[in-house]
Amino acid sequence: KGGETRFHSVLNGLSLIPDEGIVAIHDGVRPLTAHRVIENCFHVAEEKGGAIPVLPLTDSLRQIFPDKSSKAVDRTAFVAVQTPQTFRVEEIKKAYKLPYNDTFTDDASVYEAAGYIPELVEGNRENLKITLPVDLAIAEIRLKE
Repeated sequence: KGGETRFHSVLNGLSLIPDEGIVAIHDGVRPLTAHRVIENCFHVAEEKGGAIPVLPLTDSLRQIFPDKSSKAVDRTAFVAVQTPQTFRVEEIKKAYKLPYNDTFTDDASVYEAAGYIPELVEGNRENLKITLPVDLAIAEIRLKE
């Protein structure tokens, strides 16, 4: 059953699985994940505890300040995060015992708040998040390919 937030939905899902093994938490809005990314996330999570797929950024980035001014930042210091985010079940369940926080935008942020460090693995560019109508159009084109 879904929850009020992503955090609560994942918490509900985790309550239904065994306490051991590896779990991948995936957004339904990312239907084009490469098989190699899924496999890599599972292998790395088995070895290290947690794995999240990421991509280098290609757009320039600016930090916006409260006074509405902005400053260019080094995009090489950032990555775009994707799913599936994959973890040892016992570790992610422990992390999800933390009280909800608005800063929990994905499972890796919950995992980190519990003191764990996820490994970054290479994602795939086609693994776009379908959020806007143009994203759906792009996904449809890619599926026809």
